[in-house]
Amino acid sequence: MNAKTVAALVALPLLAACAPEIESTVYVQDVITVASEQESLSVPALLRIPQSSEESCLKGLPRLIENLKALAPVSGKGKCVEQEGDQLAEIETQMVITTAGVTFDPKNLFVLETGVPNGDGSLSLEFRLTRTLDEIVKALAANSDELQADFDPARFIISVSNDSDGSVRLAGNHVFVDGEPHLLETEPLMLERRKSVEIVFSDVASEYVSAAKPYRFATVTAAQ
Repeated sequence: MNAKTVAALVALPLLAACAPEIESTVYVQDVITVASEQESLSVPALLRIPQSSEESCLKGLPRLIENLKALAPVSGKGKCVEQEGDQLAEIETQMVITTAGVTFDPKNLFVLETGVPNGDGSLSLEFRLTRTLDEIVKALAANSDELQADFDPARFIISVSNDSDGSVRLAGNHVFVDGEPHLLETEPLMLERRKSVEIVFSDVASEYVSAAKPYRFATVTAAQ
């Protein structure tokens, strides 16, 4: 492993809680099904938007939800939450899991694309936004006095849960896996059946994704 590269990654702090957050959980069996059946499916995803105060959040939440409905599916009424001293509006939407060449409802903001299995059976996991973060935030802030359009870069959190029949190897790409930095040359970790890990994108990866560019953040391979 390149010690300088690891040091550079570790030196990059995770984005602060005051940034917008996108969080979802991916199940290994869903990824396998999408890749093998050449189909797409949707899973819940949480969008958290920073607010100046709880009062401001409660007042502006209905407008925020209406604005989001124009961009993506919305589940429930949303809520205001406190996280490490910051107020955020939390709304459930969805993330599409798909593979190349498969169509899906374009009225979605978050997409996870898996590649065709390689010779060793490995599947790449690639995340992207269908619009830039700037476009999303400006659309959410439309006709609202409670929401500003000048946020920090978003924080992307994707948990991978192994619901397959056996263990899988997971290799991260410039991300933090359960708080530990993972690069392409980092030894893959073994994710046992019924276990999960939390993947948080590094600042560099988050900036890339925020520009609506696809980012391959991990690879999963069935253990032999």
